[in-house]
Amino acid sequence: MLIYIEAPVASFPRKFARDYKETYLYPPVSTVHGCLLSLIGETDKSLYATDISRLGTLSTPVISRVLRRQRNYYYLPGGAGNKAREAEHGVGVYPSTLYSKPNFQELLTDVRIVVDVNKGRFSTRIAKGLKGVKRFGILSLGESSSIVNCIREYRESDGIIKWLN
Repeated sequence: MLIYIEAPVASFPRKFARDYKETYLYPPVSTVHGCLLSLIGETDKSLYATDISRLGTLSTPVISRVLRRQRNYYYLPGGAGNKAREAEHGVGVYPSTLYSKPNFQELLTDVRIVVDVNKGRFSTRIAKGLKGVKRFGILSLGESSSIVNCIREYRESDGIIKWLN
């Protein structure tokens, strides 16, 4: 079963990216797996772990670099630094001048992928999920800001698939 997934804007941060949030050009298989599990309303991540056989793309995403503000505060209950901050600013207040810094993040636009799902129980549940299933939250591809615009079965008119693995 071939599944078409489209996200207008997405980011798949590299594991050790910190101040400059680099992104992978295509989503890792685990990210796609989580998206499909969310589609069918499944909360157990260990189910169907080997049911994705390959991943393909229909377009090369465009990389954009944006400047964003990153919050960097850590609250430790009873911590020594908390009392001084709370005395000056109040409980739960973290002034942005002290607790945030600018950094860059890469975003991808026009992410269009195709997932080849092995026939079996997982593909059956996905087919039901595409028709409508009771689930919670929005459907995203990775981070919650990477909202899926379209998910459906692949059509020949979508274009030629370039398989990644």
